[in-house]
Amino acid sequence: MAIIAPGAGLMAQGSFLTARGVVVDAKTKEPIPFLTVFVPNTTIATLTNEKGEFTLAKIPMSTTELAFSHLSYGFKKEWLASALNKGSLINISLNPKVFGFKEVEIVGDRDRAAAADRRYYLSIFYQYFLGDTKNYECKLVNPESLRFRREGDRVIASAALPLVIQNLKLGYTLTYYLDYFIFNDTKQFRSAGKNQCFFTYQGVALFEEMKPESPVRTEMWNTNRHKAYAGSLGNFLSCLYGNDLHRGQYTVLKAGIPDSSKVAKWLASLEAQANRPKFLIDSVFYFNEAAGQPGYLPYAPQFPFPVFTHTLQTEKPFCRSMKFNDSLLVFKNKRDTAVLWDDEISLFVIGNGELEFYPNGDYQIFNGDLLWSSLESMKKIIQSLPMNFQPVSN
Repeated sequence: MAIIAPGAGLMAQGSFLTARGVVVDAKTKEPIPFLTVFVPNTTIATLTNEKGEFTLAKIPMSTTELAFSHLSYGFKKEWLASALNKGSLINISLNPKVFGFKEVEIVGDRDRAAAADRRYYLSIFYQYFLGDTKNYECKLVNPESLRFRREGDRVIASAALPLVIQNLKLGYTLTYYLDYFIFNDTKQFRSAGKNQCFFTYQGVALFEEMKPESPVRTEMWNTNRHKAYAGSLGNFLSCLYGNDLHRGQYTVLKAGIPDSSKVAKWLASLEAQANRPKFLIDSVFYFNEAAGQPGYLPYAPQFPFPVFTHTLQTEKPFCRSMKFNDSLLVFKNKRDTAVLWDDEISLFVIGNGELEFYPNGDYQIFNGDLLWSSLESMKKIIQSLPMNFQPVSN
């Protein structure tokens, strides 16, 4: 439960916000010390003090919710959009977490079949969630926290505890609060690996910078981070905000859809099977109609689309919005080719929703779903950057 009280809890400072508040036990009303407060999917975090008080600075203007985590109280996100508008002191009350026996139990391999299934499910999770089949560059520290179950052709994963992930490629340690991971595991995919398939996941991450052991490691991380950022949705929106797509070497074309019913059915199937709330839009989707052919998208470019003309400056500072019903193909370093085998093509769809975005590439989607689909989506966590990442110009 979140209670918004008058005060000065969330204040704008330039293009950033500062949040102040207190967190207490819902039953005893005692303060909860050493609780983590953070902006979802960023490095922005702090701990409550002995009085349960917190101050969180440098919050992006687009922020509408904060996350709260404590071993004894679990994890919770609070929607604080009204506090953003009113500059309110944030008072949060949390209920103690009830630990069930199964939740704290580490389940062993009871027989060879169960062990084989778990190894197979872990391999799927490593490949499609982490993006590292060997669990080497992007390492899951606590795989024993994962729980798998099968429902028909679907493999569903959940986590009893936050997942701890070491991304040695980009130099971040992630604490990932997984809601679910769903993979469509058909017999054809099992046997040949070339069947149309989908996967989706939802969760929240707290990023923490790793400490490099040498300048060489620092340089490697910076190089890899810039590569991951180039061609990303954040990079594209940052360039679009300044009407400078040329800076990012982007070309935007309207997409023609050869068989829209096929895509619509797939999206409907994904929505139904994932069973996710409409207002939680942090899944990433990948639609592969010709699996085994990297970069293929079932859309055809038609003509240039003047996307900036569809944006408007909002009443919010440093914020633009846009609405359009077209499906767009966003080319990074576009090459003249008649065939869409370019691995730097992204599909961009906001449907009937409205997108608000900021100079740093941060964004909010209202009354709809955002689809940003590309080959890069398949790399998942190993290519994930915090939303407050800002590239350093040389």
